[in-house]
Amino acid sequence: MSSANAFMREVNEDKLSEEGGSTDSDLSDIGLCTVSRHEYQYNSMLCHLFNREYEKAYECATSIIENGTVSYVNRLWTLRGVILSLLSKTAEAQLDFQEAINNDPSSQSFLKDRKPFTLQVFPEQSRLCARFPHIEFACEEFPSIVSVRVSV
Repeated sequence: MSSANAFMREVNEDKLSEEGGSTDSDLSDIGLCTVSRHEYQYNSMLCHLFNREYEKAYECATSIIENGTVSYVNRLWTLRGVILSLLSKTAEAQLDFQEAINNDPSSQSFLKDRKPFTLQVFPEQSRLCARFPHIEFACEEFPSIVSVRVSV
C-alpha cells in the first residue's frame, strides 16, 4: 500500500472512530465535518488515481455514483470519464462525459474547450477541507489540469 493510501485510510478511519463509527451519515451539505462512506471512497479514489491504480479508482468512483446523493454524484461523471480514458475505455468514457455535460454545466469548459477544471464534489464552506490546497492532476490524455481536494 502506498504511503498516500495509508495516510488517507488512517485519517478517515480516525475520523470515523471519533464520531462513533458512523459511516452512513452525510451532513456535509449543512457544514458539519462528518466523514461519510462516500467521502471515504472519494478520498480513496483520489489516492488510487494519484498512484496510477486506475482500476481501483474506477471502482471507487462507480460505487459513489451508484450509491451517492445526486447533488454530488453529478460532479463525479467528469472524473470517472477521465479514469475510463486512462483505462483506454474510450466509448464508456464518452458516455460519462456526456452525462457530465448533461448534469454538471461547470464541466463543459473542461470537456469541450480543455480548460482547467476545479472539481468540488462535496460542499466545502465552513469545513476544514476548504483550507487544504488543491491537488492538480494532469495526464497525456487530458492536457488540461483537474484540481481536487481531499474531503474531511
